Amino acid sequence: MGQLVEQGTVEQVLEHPQHDFTKRLMTDVPLLHERHSILTKTSETP
Repeated sequence: MGQLVEQGTVEQVLEHPQHDFTKRLMTDVPLLHERHSILTKTSETP
């Protein structure tokens, strides 16, 4: 069964994660501007 590793408001947890698992999880979340740059590069390819 899972464990509670962070506690706080959504803003606190997302902007200032304290646990290594949460920090690693947040680095795997795709950001809209990253997706856009990938799509731009793809569309420029012949």
